[in-house]
Amino acid sequence: MGTPTNTIVWAALCVSQVIYVVVAFLTPPQPASQDVLTTMFPPLLLIAVLLASGTIWWRRRALVQPIQSGELDLETTQGQGKAFTALILNLVLSESVAIYGLVLTFLSNDIRYVIGFVAAGLVLMFIHRPFAAALQPPQNRLGSGSRPPPIA
Repeated sequence: MGTPTNTIVWAALCVSQVIYVVVAFLTPPQPASQDVLTTMFPPLLLIAVLLASGTIWWRRRALVQPIQSGELDLETTQGQGKAFTALILNLVLSESVAIYGLVLTFLSNDIRYVIGFVAAGLVLMFIHRPFAAALQPPQNRLGSGSRPPPIA
């Protein structure tokens, strides 16, 4: 899973979350049009919690268990494709958590929203990192040694 492409995509999404905070700090305050605390914050927080829980569950079901059991062979093109799809899905949904904070900050002029949601998004990105030990095939499944495993 820790191929250069996967790692670059993961790192770019992590950097983009940090950029959200910078943008929120550099954007001049706008007149707040609504009471964000009572209208937008609760549903977006609920969605963020559901997304976080869902991505962690999906990571375990679609990546960790199949890789550890040998059902998902990362040495084949088909196995790499399945793993890449599951990884990207988790990364994009984790990224959306940070985007909710940026939206709330723009609506309310309160920087705390982007900081909190980006912190949660970065924790999710850490959990879903492509080079995590749980996403590496067990040593006895790495192959005969005739060719190196595809994991960097």
